Amino acid sequence: MNSIRKLCLGTYCTITPGSDPEFCERQYQVIYKPLVSSLYNLPQLPFSLYISGILIDWLERQHPEFFMILEEMANRKQIDILGGGYYNPFFPLLPPADRVGQIELLTTSIRKHFGKRPRGAWLAASAWDPSMVSSLHTCGIEYVLLDKTMFEANGEPQITGLSPVIMEDCGKTLVAFPLDNTLRNPEAYSPEDFLSKITSNNTETEKVQTVIVFPHQDSLPALFSQENNGVSWIEHFVSLIEESEKKVELTTTSRVIASRNLFHRAYISTGMAPVPACRTETGKMIRGYGQRHR
Repeated sequence: MNSIRKLCLGTYCTITPGSDPEFCERQYQVIYKPLVSSLYNLPQLPFSLYISGILIDWLERQHPEFFMILEEMANRKQIDILGGGYYNPFFPLLPPADRVGQIELLTTSIRKHFGKRPRGAWLAASAWDPSMVSSLHTCGIEYVLLDKTMFEANGEPQITGLSPVIMEDCGKTLVAFPLDNTLRNPEAYSPEDFLSKITSNNTETEKVQTVIVFPHQDSLPALFSQENNGVSWIEHFVSLIEESEKKVELTTTSRVIASRNLFHRAYISTGMAPVPACRTETGKMIRGYGQRHR
């Protein structure tokens, strides 16, 4: 079966409470500012973005112009602003009332800047518990992103991790999108090899496959900064997709939801992303979440 692949790109941006002001400014100049500038100059690239409430507070004080650019891109429907927890918490550890409080606090901040509520939510480390369906639904959240392996662990043959599913709790429903964390470091590949990875997953059961990749924020400079030839990794990748004869369609999760395709129902049990290691903000490796290539 020749499947249509819908590719949703995005990232999550956050800082740790109490971070050194110089560190925050360096993150802005090296990561966030080039990201937004590049996206602005690539209107053909749809993109999803989660910004934690802590980072929003800092940006409001130090770089309010950041939101002017984001608002313009949101108005032209290029970017999709995701909600979630204000402090980027591990939601399963919170009681339901605190879950709702965190989501609504970030939603209020997003509405202040963009004039509308977010439809989707980013969950730190894909930390999940089925009881969260009710809390998220209560806050007007329509979908979440969960690690692809959590779909594959479902055991049902029709749940492949290549399309969204509908989850239910106490009569309330929520859509879950599969997040492919094995591809969260695109800079480890050439744009050609990365596109080959995207198109290599074939299944006889999915006519439309949805691939969602959120690069780690530390990967963003290598992806969005211009090389010696004046072309960035992401610009080269977008041009390859435009030449790929519709094998891959760039989109956002909100657009996929709006297409109103029929999704399978599934039960995704308590869990989180099984990622081996990550860097702290000081650059040191820690066990348990995310692998960096340095």
